[in-house]
Amino acid sequence: MIELAAMFLLFVVVLTVLARAGAVCMGRKAGRTTRRRFEEAQYLIETARAPANWLDRTAGLAEGPRLAELLDRLDRLIEFFRTAPVVADRATRQLLLDKLRGIRGRWQRGGPAQLPVQRS
Repeated sequence: MIELAAMFLLFVVVLTVLARAGAVCMGRKAGRTTRRRFEEAQYLIETARAPANWLDRTAGLAEGPRLAELLDRLDRLIEFFRTAPVVADRATRQLLLDKLRGIRGRWQRGGPAQLPVQRS
């Protein structure tokens, strides 16, 4: 009987430790993702150009599909800031969204000839 109780206690301890470790890992991943999105938004607002990590994923595409992929990435970033609770207040959120939407509009109006990337 004591062996069964000890095994159950060990199971509970191991399960608790694993759950805690999983929560810590998920928190770190969420933090990295949020930080990356804020860095991307800052870079976009400062330069109106696509961040380098976006360009790596679209390197082999022709200009039309490349622009479509970059607009899709920008749409996802806009959606993140539209719904995420990590923005300080409503006015800050609106300012950020307005700037990102303005960049999207400029990219879209420019078409493939005005691709928002550094040309080599």
